Amino acid sequence: MDTIATTFRISEAPTPARSDETPDWRVRGAVAVSAAGVLEILGNTDLADTAETVTASRANQKTAEKHLLVGLDAAAPDGDPDSVLGAAWVYLPLKDNTHMAFIEVEVLAGARRHGLGAQLWDAAVVIARGAGRTKVMADAGITTEPDADSPDAMVPPTGTGRFDGSTPGARFALSRGFTLEQVERHSQVQLPVDPETLVRYRRESQAKAGSDYDLVTWQGPVPPEWVEQYCVLQTRMSTDAPSAGLDLQEEVWDAERVANLDQTRAAMGKMTYTTAARHIPTGTLAGYTEIDTAPGKPDVLYQENTLVLAEHRGRRLGMLVKAANLEVIAREVPDARRVHTWNAEENNYMLDINVALGFRQASVWAAWQLTL
Repeated sequence: MDTIATTFRISEAPTPARSDETPDWRVRGAVAVSAAGVLEILGNTDLADTAETVTASRANQKTAEKHLLVGLDAAAPDGDPDSVLGAAWVYLPLKDNTHMAFIEVEVLAGARRHGLGAQLWDAAVVIARGAGRTKVMADAGITTEPDADSPDAMVPPTGTGRFDGSTPGARFALSRGFTLEQVERHSQVQLPVDPETLVRYRRESQAKAGSDYDLVTWQGPVPPEWVEQYCVLQTRMSTDAPSAGLDLQEEVWDAERVANLDQTRAAMGKMTYTTAARHIPTGTLAGYTEIDTAPGKPDVLYQENTLVLAEHRGRRLGMLVKAANLEVIAREVPDARRVHTWNAEENNYMLDINVALGFRQASVWAAWQLTL
């Protein structure tokens, strides 16, 4: 139902009945707003989703409620994506972290500072409170990290990374009572990575790992023989990856959840390339890394999860799986030109691997948290 305001009104996009249905006009408008925001930060739209991928994702709400609110001029008629001036994305986990809401508010630059962001935020909070959520997480991005001596530089409790408190996203978050918990580095590498570099790192890492480890790779859905081990890795990813002071609880993964993830990726048109390190004596997976294609953007890839289980660290398995997976990408996705990845600034081990492989900082992101 629409909420009419003095200047703006808020309209919620309906949940798609099917993953392949024609995107709603509100989705198209919201995607355009997101793309404009990404363009501001990066100078390109590599990180912007398409209306089709958003529709496919929102059609599957088995593990999370996914709400989308858009803001329009109060006099604007329904049906025109170009009339959308802002959007609020509300993500409510259903399997775990059910105390948490993830909210992202975006407003076109020309429509900011007129109260639309506040109206979208208020409407999103109503949804979160109605679902019993007591914590909210949000993020915001900027192009470059501020200098350490800048009066606007904010440092999270982790002591690593800096964010500019004078930027629109930071001002909005601070005005709502959010605290800065973590700074993430967004990096990208130009493809192809030098093949000799990848071979060298893979061989050096394999030598360090020793004969107790080898590599397993797959494309697309998780093979049945690895589902159980993949569940272990995904669960541990939720607890072992640096999360600073963010109130994130363990995610419990099972075969049904993995199947749902695979189905969602397929519906969105994504192909996932996975390389895992197998511990031969036990037959278990010691670590893994994943890279996704970006539907509609053949030159763009997204580095997703990378994890080495704590009990297997110190053997360069992180470098082993990442170098090997980039070799897979070179063979299977030869037209790709960029890989994007995100890491907590305190995650020195993974950052060092990325830098060695050629990743360079592209932007900086803040992880904010609020108690409702």
